[in-house]
Amino acid sequence: MQLNKKHYNIALFFFIITLFLIPEIKILSSMPKFRLEDLLFPFIALYVIKNYKLIVDARNYEEIKKYIGLWLCFVIVIILSILFNLYHTSTSDLFEIYKPIKAIVLFSFFLILNTQKINTYFPLAIATFGLLIFNLFQYFDIWDFNIYVEVHYAPPHHLIYFGYNTLFEPVTKRLLGTLGNPNNNAILFACLSIYFLAIKTENKKIKIVNYILFTCCSIACIQSQSRTTFIGLALALVFYVIVDRKNLIVSFMPFIISLFIVVVYFLNADLRYLHTLKQLKITTSKNTIAIAKNEVDKRKKAFQSADGDFKFESNNESLKGRFEIWRELFAMAIKKPVLGYGPYKGYFYSNTIYSENEFLLNFWRYGLVGLVNYTLLVLFPFMLYFKNRNSRGTLILTCVFIIINISSLTNNPISSPFLLFLIMLLMGCNFSAEANEKK
Repeated sequence: MQLNKKHYNIALFFFIITLFLIPEIKILSSMPKFRLEDLLFPFIALYVIKNYKLIVDARNYEEIKKYIGLWLCFVIVIILSILFNLYHTSTSDLFEIYKPIKAIVLFSFFLILNTQKINTYFPLAIATFGLLIFNLFQYFDIWDFNIYVEVHYAPPHHLIYFGYNTLFEPVTKRLLGTLGNPNNNAILFACLSIYFLAIKTENKKIKIVNYILFTCCSIACIQSQSRTTFIGLALALVFYVIVDRKNLIVSFMPFIISLFIVVVYFLNADLRYLHTLKQLKITTSKNTIAIAKNEVDKRKKAFQSADGDFKFESNNESLKGRFEIWRELFAMAIKKPVLGYGPYKGYFYSNTIYSENEFLLNFWRYGLVGLVNYTLLVLFPFMLYFKNRNSRGTLILTCVFIIINISSLTNNPISSPFLLFLIMLLMGCNFSAEANEKK
């Protein structure tokens, strides 16, 4: 039976919503976790191969070819780096070759869908509403949501002391969401926020929906409390307001709203902090700590009953400060500056450290060759924008990659499977000539 456009829209609707809300799947203990797009990867790849002529026939095929070429170069760099470091390469390291290949296939997939006029906006909007509801339940731990649901998305050490420090004193909560990591969650909502702000439509109802989603995603980004990502979102908003001169007042209003939200948030956070101190020091410090301790014990027991092998250590002396890790990784990287150490995940696992800087991580793993390749990949949308300054699609991508580049200074967004999927979705849907029509 021949599938028509309606069938594709329905399939894409369930595909995107499922991807946004379903957690990663662990098939074998020796293998990394898989996501739905990994399980469907062979079918997606076949679809791309079957319809690749649509990409070749695209008006901006030269730019598409260059972008895909950069990812292919990255694959070659990873393979060469692994070959030069075989003595410490593990099976899990080989999966790093798969990531850029997946990026190429997903980018091509969404690019083809966009050229066929398959609607990605509505599934993305509905999935975002689903994400916001999920994060609301997680933040307020409605019906013990963190114990029964969030545990499938976030590591237990994020959940056990959620809302408390190790002294059982209340602290400001950070949204974990479906990514189980507040920093990645902030990047997710920052990208969605700028997307719903910048996308153009003449439909008044959709405009209202977009502003609601923009505002809610901005709040979720702030509640995730990643300072670097918040700076990236602020710079993206400033850039958008400056560029979109044709409708300056309408463009400026979301910026004012966002600024108001931030001021209210930080004022509220300060007031809560002062109130907490007062409560702890003057009236109910013993009761508050006792309640917190009971809650933490309840969470530990719940996680232990769910996983008999579960272990939690509150004090890990091997954990190092961010700047100390950066100095260590940089000192190692300059000793092997050409192709680096390869993925070498075992080094990070054995030392219980996180790079928390994607530029430095790529320099350490793949040397200067890999760093230059990665930098070109994350700067490519800016080059595209300067070639197509009057396009809506490249404006969206530039704003998104302002966030990605700034957040990469203290996070690893491209290394996150879901964020890589989201970035390729946005790239594919806004890269094509059809998305780059004049505003």
